[in-house]
Order: sequence, then structure tokens, then C-alpha cells
Amino acid sequence: MAWEERGSRLNIFRTTNDGRISETFMNYDAKDLLRK
Repeated sequence: MAWEERGSRLNIFRTTNDGRISETFMNYDAKDLLRK
């Protein structure tokens, strides 16, 4: 149980981190496109 719980928590953390990183990248891309 402990290992499964730890794995699920890591997966959630990874998904949230990826979402935030992708959002930041999208924002940067949008700014660059607007500048050009």
C-alpha cells in the first residue's frame, strides 16, 4: 500500500508540474508570436 500511494502521489506531482511547465512555454511562445 505504501509503495502504491507514493507512486500515485509522484504521478500526480509529475502531471501538475508538466501542466505548469507547458503553460509557461505556451505563454512564452504566444509572446514571441505577438512580438513578431
